[in-house]
Amino acid sequence: MPMNNDTDPYTPPQTPPSSPQSPPIKRGQPLMAVAIALVVDFGATIILSIVVTFLYLLVLAGQGVDPEAALAGLSRMGIGSPLTLLLLAGGCLITIFSGYLCAKIAGRDEVTWVTVYALIAVAIGFILGSLQIDTLTMVLIALNMGCAYGGGWLYMRKKLAAGG
Repeated sequence: MPMNNDTDPYTPPQTPPSSPQSPPIKRGQPLMAVAIALVVDFGATIILSIVVTFLYLLVLAGQGVDPEAALAGLSRMGIGSPLTLLLLAGGCLITIFSGYLCAKIAGRDEVTWVTVYALIAVAIGFILGSLQIDTLTMVLIALNMGCAYGGGWLYMRKKLAAGG
């Protein structure tokens, strides 16, 4: 006795002719990518700064350093201090991740949107910072741009390896 198509488990279901054959291709969301990358970059950097500074002050308090002296030491800390270098390395990793995230969410024109993200991040950092151009500021801007592009490059490399 032949089976009806409705009960045959090996026959694929019939689709009505009016339904689309495949879902539409989802394009990326570049503005959302830039916004999310900025939130991740600044949010994670602030959290990292708070946690590392708290741990540093906790270590100093354990060594018997006066709290006022510890805070004064933080304000005089130079770019070459171990704490500053640790925060700088952490910030670079966060910016690399944010550039990767921006490229991934953008889904198209990755270099353009990572550039937009990096320029906005530099502008915000410049406004929140000292608002002066000196050699150190220029080096930090170049480092920030390089880290953002590095994250975008990592995503594009992965995308190309996957055949995208």
